Amino acid sequence: MDEITKPDQLRASGGVWFRAGGCEIHLGTQADFVPATKAHPGVQVSQIDALAEALESADYSVSWDERIPGRKRFFVYDPFGNRLEFLG
Repeated sequence: MDEITKPDQLRASGGVWFRAGGCEIHLGTQADFVPATKAHPGVQVSQIDALAEALESADYSVSWDERIPGRKRFFVYDPFGNRLEFLG
């Protein structure tokens, strides 16, 4: 993902924005931060197995979830303790 410049009127609030293809992710900052261990973003990816392998190679624990029939997905926690969902 490439970092993109935030609009001038939003820069003072901190955070950073990224874009890859048609997808943007906007990340903010919070002084009294607490990781989101249940609430999470879900990101659809085209090569979910390769992503899972790359994350595991980088020592992240990938947890596959088969509770949605016909959907291949897993959860992983980022370095700050936030839960992330990836769907194939």
